[in-house]
Amino acid sequence: MKNIAIYILLFNGLLSFAQDRGEISVSFSKGENDMLMFQQLEGSASHTGKGFYCVGFHYLTSLNGWLDFETGIDFGHHKISIEPAFIGITVDPIREEIFLTSLPFKLRANFLKYFFFNAGVLIDWDFFSSQYLDNQTGFGATLGIGAAYRFKSGVGLFVIPNLKMHSLIPFSFDNYHERLMESSFQFEVSYKL
Repeated sequence: MKNIAIYILLFNGLLSFAQDRGEISVSFSKGENDMLMFQQLEGSASHTGKGFYCVGFHYLTSLNGWLDFETGIDFGHHKISIEPAFIGITVDPIREEIFLTSLPFKLRANFLKYFFFNAGVLIDWDFFSSQYLDNQTGFGATLGIGAAYRFKSGVGLFVIPNLKMHSLIPFSFDNYHERLMESSFQFEVSYKL
């Protein structure tokens, strides 16, 4: 119930921000993922990403002729396979899932009429902590380059190759924290208000 209340508050905040008649959009991403550590440990388990998908709701507003600000909310579902360290017997890999909610805050620089570059900060919440993976709640980063086509009706279509690093600055300060990395293609449909 607490999570639903947080989502409602965030969405209401987004709607009140949308009063300057920008652009709203719905997105879908699918891609590859992996767990990274900044320092490799000998004898530790290995991780293999098994893919993810993400659904998002965004709001875009123009800051000037070539620069936009974008925010919203994303819901991601990640699958990770964990292969325990070899201890003399064969152990089957463990399958884990991460359900991640992210708030992106991005700047989008438009160029050559149909193309743009975006970069920004993510605030991530890992509400359903996995048993064998570090919690991904924290600050992350996103980077992408994309193409957009807008129809006269106000509808826009976007294709955006993305890179995201979650929990770059984790809220839990564990030693040797694992970070979720993802690369994807994001498909987005927008409507100009």
